[in-house]
Amino acid sequence: MTQTEFHLIFEQQVQRCEETLLSKAKEYTGNNPDRLSAFKTAAVLQECTPERALAGMMAKHIISLYDMCFSEQSTYDQSIWDEKITDSLNYLFLLNALVREGACHEQDRDKNIELFCSKRSRKEYGLCCKTDPERAHHPFHE
Repeated sequence: MTQTEFHLIFEQQVQRCEETLLSKAKEYTGNNPDRLSAFKTAAVLQECTPERALAGMMAKHIISLYDMCFSEQSTYDQSIWDEKITDSLNYLFLLNALVREGACHEQDRDKNIELFCSKRSRKEYGLCCKTDPERAHHPFHE
């Protein structure tokens, strides 16, 4: 396969991913403006993180690809490969978004903790809630 052929396959795959993400957005989020709401809801139901909820959903697609790769069937139609690969890649894009969102929220949370702790005298509150185990359940820490 030439570089040009590979680049064309890559561009077509990215287009398929984008089209699928756009078409499925309404199906999985309804009217919720949060594109990641389905994973957050699943996390609540499963009592885990949104990332872990997504990983569980993604596993089905990865297992399907794995089964296809190791199947005794010699070939699959290209449309089947495209669907399975697109779904798997899209879960990775969504995971990336969850991870980035979580990192942003954690940074914001840490700033809020520091701001809260700096506004209170150490005499009144003792150690900062971020480092004091007795204050670990403060609303800014959760």
